[in-house]
Amino acid sequence: MLILAFGMALCLVGGSLSSARSGSEQLAHGETIAEYAVKPGDTLYTLAETYFLRLEDYRIVQRLNRLADPRQLRIGSKLRIPRALLRTEPMRARVLAFRGDVRILHGAAASPAIVGAAAEEGDQVVTGRNAFVSFGLPDRSVIALPSQSQVWIRRLRRVVLTGAQERQFDIQQGRARGVIPPQRTRGDDFRFSTPGAVSAVRGTDLQVGYDAGRSITEVFDGAVAVGVGRLPGEVVRAGFGVVRTADGRLSPPQTLLPAPELKAPDDIQSERDLAFAIAPLAGAVRYRVRIARDAGFLDTVEEAETGEAAVVPSIADGRWFVRIAGIDAQGQ
Repeated sequence: MLILAFGMALCLVGGSLSSARSGSEQLAHGETIAEYAVKPGDTLYTLAETYFLRLEDYRIVQRLNRLADPRQLRIGSKLRIPRALLRTEPMRARVLAFRGDVRILHGAAASPAIVGAAAEEGDQVVTGRNAFVSFGLPDRSVIALPSQSQVWIRRLRRVVLTGAQERQFDIQQGRARGVIPPQRTRGDDFRFSTPGAVSAVRGTDLQVGYDAGRSITEVFDGAVAVGVGRLPGEVVRAGFGVVRTADGRLSPPQTLLPAPELKAPDDIQSERDLAFAIAPLAGAVRYRVRIARDAGFLDTVEEAETGEAAVVPSIADGRWFVRIAGIDAQGQ
């Protein structure tokens, strides 16, 4: 028996990149500053030896904090340290679930995805037609890629001194969804980027896409500041989205389309293929149907874009979750 559970879905009328303030302070010329609370026994020498890239950089921190003696630090005081001076250690993303042709590219080498496989900074993840993958990060963030997407893991590391995590995913084609828990460590940074824009988010459920020069952001939970390049970001809240067009223009936040309704949603699916009749939704030109093993739609098994009569290839009997979203004339 095939059991389908239907979830509400929102479809955005916009998208671009988001830029939210991280917990880090910024110098006037844009250099990121980390803060460290001095502990008993700390000196600039011992901190530099353990946590700095170069021992002699303690002098930069001494000048920045106007310290007369690098050996005399007041316990509990806050040291301001340029992030570029600090050592980092690599982190890994692990495959939580996948389907179809998913490849993890390590330079010129490629390996197929398996549950538990690692992806690291510098790797690219490519999903083929009707292929899907989700990754878990050490902070319990989840990144999910639908079919025909290509994402480069630009940065995935942890600052040794502060524990702040730096994560940046460049979407070169297709889409990526991120479910990011609230920031736990000052200086934590999570970014999605597409050509021409960068998104910094925290405590957010969002989807970012890129195709034919257009960047798309959908905000499902939380809020994201969306901007282009170095321009100030505009806050986009849950249920809204923006579009950055190929000519660099950023649309104002627009309300996402409401969830479409199904005709006869309780009908038993007894045919080989799944069929759904969708009630016409104002503003929608087509619909995206997604079937997943989980209610969060992070373990997707089928996805299709269709008209009001949706047909999805057969799947095995069991309990599945279905989400249907309307797509407007801009492709959102």
